[in-house]
Formats: sequence, C-alpha cells, structure tokens
Amino acid sequence: MSAINRLQPHFIVVLGHVTDSGEKSEFQRARTILGGLEQKPYVPIMGNHDVWPYIRYTVGGREASIPDDCYIGQYFYEGFKTMFDSVGMQFANWMKAAEFASSPDNYSYYLNSSFDYQNYKFVGADFNSRNAGIYLGVPGEADVHTWSLNWIGTSVAAATREKRKLFILCHHPLLNKSECC
Repeated sequence: MSAINRLQPHFIVVLGHVTDSGEKSEFQRARTILGGLEQKPYVPIMGNHDVWPYIRYTVGGREASIPDDCYIGQYFYEGFKTMFDSVGMQFANWMKAAEFASSPDNYSYYLNSSFDYQNYKFVGADFNSRNAGIYLGVPGEADVHTWSLNWIGTSVAAATREKRKLFILCHHPLLNKSECC
C-alpha cells in the first residue's frame, strides 16, 4: 500500500479477485489491507473468485457450495457496503445498483455502479458468471447479464448526453478468446 500511497492517486479501482475463495473472512482481510490506502477512496468491482464462497471440500479438490443463508454476491456486497456508501459522498452522481434476481436455482446480486469524476463517467459492470467453475470461483469469461447490459446502456446514454468520456470497468474483458486471439 505504501507504493500506491506514494503515487497519490485521486482514487483506486480494484478490478476483482479481492478474495481467493469468496469467504467472509477473506473480505474482512481485504478491507483491512485496502484500509491502508491513505484516505483515498477505492471502488471495488466483483471478480469471479468473489462471487460465492467455497466452503466444502471434496477428495478431488474444492466444491462450490453456497451457505444456506447467502445469496450469490452477497458477501462481496456486504463486505464493501460501507465503502460503497462512503464513495457516494466523494464522487458526483454515485449510483450503485445491487440488482437482486432469482430463479429456481439462482439467487444473486448483480453489482453494477457508476460515478462521475471531472469530465469522465466510470461505469462498473458485473459480467461474472453465476455458474460453478472447475476451480475456485466461477468460469473466467464474461457472462453478459441483462441487468448489467441495461446498466451500461443507460450509462452510455447519460455520458453522451452529459458529454463525458466513458470508462467501463469490469473484471473480465468483454470479448471472448475467439474474438480477440
């Protein structure tokens, strides 16, 4: 943190992988570490390792298992709720959309956000899959959710209307391997 503090940034964006296995204790530790930023706001974006906790082990490795009292993305949202609230006091037009969506096998928070800084609009988009991955976290590709896509569309329209330059912040690239490599 001392190296980052020496740079004296106006703010920091953390683009995911805040935890290794999405457990509450890891979010608490991440908040402690990020608290070492000298009075600089940071904006956390959820990564695929942060989506749900791995709490049960099997012989062949780790198995994805969500605690009964937890929705997908809930630990991330609760872990950084105070930072989300304080960021709202430091940036113009701060908005967070913790969209809750449910289906028979998916109870999930989709964590999108946006704020203005100088002549820029920053848009945080949650494109993390909600499916179990082979290893820790969920699959490592972007998964375009309706809620996140609508959030980006609304934000692009606002940036255009306000004549602001736009940054879209997300953990995964929005192109899959076959489109970029």
